[in-house]
Amino acid sequence: MKKLIYFFMALFFGSSLMAQNGCDGQRYRELIFTDIDTALAVQFGENITFNGDTQQLYMDIYYPANDQISNRPAIIWAFGGSFISGDREQLASLCHYSAQQGYVAVAIDYRLYDGPFTSLPDSFDFLDVAIKAMGDMKASVRKLREDAANGNPYQIDTNYIFAGGVSAGAITAMQAGFVDATDPIPAHIDTIIQNNGGLEGNSSSNYQYSSEIHAVINYSGALARTSWMDANDPPVFSVHDDGDDVVPYGPGYASISAGGFSVDIVYVEGSETITQKANDLGLTNGLITIPNSNDHVSYMSGGPNVPTWQDSVFDNSFLFLHNEVCGLAAGVDELSVPLVEGQVFPNPAQERVFLRLNNWPAGQLQLSLYDLQGRQLRQWAETPAQQIEIQRQQLPAGLYVLRLQLENGQRLERKVIFR
Repeated sequence: MKKLIYFFMALFFGSSLMAQNGCDGQRYRELIFTDIDTALAVQFGENITFNGDTQQLYMDIYYPANDQISNRPAIIWAFGGSFISGDREQLASLCHYSAQQGYVAVAIDYRLYDGPFTSLPDSFDFLDVAIKAMGDMKASVRKLREDAANGNPYQIDTNYIFAGGVSAGAITAMQAGFVDATDPIPAHIDTIIQNNGGLEGNSSSNYQYSSEIHAVINYSGALARTSWMDANDPPVFSVHDDGDDVVPYGPGYASISAGGFSVDIVYVEGSETITQKANDLGLTNGLITIPNSNDHVSYMSGGPNVPTWQDSVFDNSFLFLHNEVCGLAAGVDELSVPLVEGQVFPNPAQERVFLRLNNWPAGQLQLSLYDLQGRQLRQWAETPAQQIEIQRQQLPAGLYVLRLQLENGQRLERKVIFR
């Protein structure tokens, strides 16, 4: 795998590929469906909770209505809540949004900490619950493959099952995607894994079906140790506040709030460290850093950075998945893209957009605007500034690609939509 993000749309596919998965340059990255069908409360497993109770595990499935494509990528979403609270209904909007782009979107249950709160759960308790959640997610992946092998009622391409989540849900997705038998897992954690049915878990018995995940979307999550990552692991796209006070951006302690105080619980390694390790290994990856923010998941669900960042987060997340399914347009070079560098707003726009650079560099900037056939429409130079204005001029309505070339050789690509 190559540590590259591609920012031109995949337009030139053979007819057989388009017929199979619908890659047409819009599907899987634009909202093209309005009617969404659902299959709610589909059971995929059952297991014992931390407190010893039996919990049945369900998933809600969202998919485009009247879709002509017979093999569609699926993405499994896991909710957040510090492994203490939350439910799959929190993800209804995100699943609907995913399905509108042509994905089969799945919101899953996973077991939460249901032990006593007479004292705070310790690190072993949270490791146990997180490993239970990993097994539950793997059971949900196996269920999708089992259904696909038995009539495929949701028209899923099992080569492209993605996993994603928010906060604790992202930790769950990271573990399900990255933890395997080749990892140097410490003995005390391995004991917890074995006590929960091994790496596959024991939330269902359909082990003849694979729990492999093709790529992970990590919204403010972490991995227990990035030393567990290796070159055979899946691509990963991360978003994180750089001062996150719940799940650390780099290495540190995940915490929970208790009595108005933040209490450190367990050591983890966040999105910055994950991205650094992915780069070292050559894994395809991306990272959006929300700068100067001490909030947790500030870019979603009413957070303070939603107006500035939410569109960019979703656009780039689904572009990442789109490129995993559809690849890169023929004849367009691979581009190394530091996603943290800037954003375009408003987008879409009528007459002008602005490119905001988070940490603008020294030296002159070269900007170019391209159409979707890769033709250069405009080129100009700018003096570095926090915000650069790009005028529409006489361009027709449509989607374009803005390229910023830095003197140090780095490139930044952003899509621009003029209405």
